[in-house]
Amino acid sequence: MTTVEFEPAGTGTRLRFTEQGVFLDGHDAPAEREHGTKLGLDKLDAALRREPASA
Repeated sequence: MTTVEFEPAGTGTRLRFTEQGVFLDGHDAPAEREHGTKLGLDKLDAALRREPASA
């Protein structure tokens, strides 16, 4: 389960990312989860930088 929260923080936005999971097959390592999450957050960052901010 993944929860992503956005909240105002000064002139910016704070992102709180919480991920919980149970993997019993031994094929999911923390490094793999971190790598995949970083890719997703980098794509979100790139998309937000392309979009003009709304007033």
